Amino acid sequence: MTADQVNPGRLLNIDLNNGYISRQVIKAKQMKRFIGGCGVNVWLLFNRIDEETDPLSPSNPLIFGADPLVGTSYPTSAPNTVTALSPLTKIYGDSNGGGIWGVMMHSVGVDHLVICGALKKPGYLFISAKGECSLKDASDLWGMTTTEAVKAIKSRHPRSVAAVIGPAGESLVRYANISFENNAHSFSRSGMGAVMGSKKLKAMVIARGAKKKPDPRSGKIKVAWPGSKRLESEPGLSQAVQ
Repeated sequence: MTADQVNPGRLLNIDLNNGYISRQVIKAKQMKRFIGGCGVNVWLLFNRIDEETDPLSPSNPLIFGADPLVGTSYPTSAPNTVTALSPLTKIYGDSNGGGIWGVMMHSVGVDHLVICGALKKPGYLFISAKGECSLKDASDLWGMTTTEAVKAIKSRHPRSVAAVIGPAGESLVRYANISFENNAHSFSRSGMGAVMGSKKLKAMVIARGAKKKPDPRSGKIKVAWPGSKRLESEPGLSQAVQ
């Protein structure tokens, strides 16, 4: 990708210790250097930990990153990544998932989400369709399975997508996962559910807003459109991508 095809990144920071929420811009040169949801996540993690960081401590950040081509017509562009120090290996860990979670992040103006600290009592993060963020009480959801929790969340926020943990994550089982999109997808590797549970964070909920078409002038469209056309012209791939 050339420099003009890479847009600045939109970073949302959540500090659970004090409830402080802020937005930052990641420079385009950094987005290009560490391109990809996973790549930028690694850079964000590296700058927030040291050799003393315990994977289940409040200082271990939980980082969500959407693939740069999410929401475009480019095949296999849906993946999004969760990154943290793994409680299972005590070194770098990540987990990759498909579905529309990355699209939902982009729809509320977020490319990367960094969650630091820990709540004193169970809660969940809610992001409105306008991108407004708030932390809500989840004491009544704590102890529920992922299916039960999603049902309860949907009753409060009908037009939403939720990423949730169940009893395994709450109990800090070191290989616990994070389930999202009504259990259709999950971040299953590296124990990311345990990291989320250590923060007393039951769920992250993103409200659905009006569908937005990607700006044709954006860098990702300049890459995705010709890339899709090239794949469609390949005899062995044309049927798969149409």
